[in-house]
Amino acid sequence: IKKLNNTPIYVKPQLTSDAGTCHVSVLVGIRNNPGKTIDNITVQFQLPSCVALADLTSNYGTVNILADK
Repeated sequence: IKKLNNTPIYVKPQLTSDAGTCHVSVLVGIRNNPGKTIDNITVQFQLPSCVALADLTSNYGTVNILADK
């Protein structure tokens, strides 16, 4: 995430846990940086095999759940 300082986007991850459950929130936004356009953003991360349930949502765009390879 620190390597993204010179890009026109920002990424803010947040992890919270309570009573054995964990909530992961990843905020991706566009910086106010004229001259740099963004055509597409893809966010990918792999959850560990111990994760029993994942509810993925997006405020904008679509969510694609990829099969474990």
